[in-house]
Amino acid sequence: MNSQKSDYLTEIIQKFLKFREMRRSGLTLEIPLSDRRYWIDWTYVPADTKDGKKYYGPYYRLRWIESGKKKCKYLGKAPKEHVHLINELSSTFQDLEETFENILKLLMKFNYLYNKFMNLYETYKELMKEYIEKIQK
Repeated sequence: MNSQKSDYLTEIIQKFLKFREMRRSGLTLEIPLSDRRYWIDWTYVPADTKDGKKYYGPYYRLRWIESGKKKCKYLGKAPKEHVHLINELSSTFQDLEETFENILKLLMKFNYLYNKFMNLYETYKELMKEYIEKIQK
């Protein structure tokens, strides 16, 4: 593999690991304040409809942990100019999550096949070594 491809692969792996960290913490904007950690996220509130497919929002929430319990305060509805960006962020994040899961499955399959191949290869090398010793006698 040439250096350029190797650098590209390294860059992608770094992005993959960064996304894994983002995924663990959820899609939030963390804001450290005083000695506690506060963060802002958004939510949609389901409307009381028969089909349950209507939502109000998005609404911003201030969140924090106090005495081991999650606390939340609604900050209000997101401004109209934020709504499109929030929807696009959510949609792209969901696509990234699906891709992330597929990559993990492929990596696990690669790891399994690689280990199987290496075990078979080592067995083959041993057999060839014995064969060569046998025909040299």
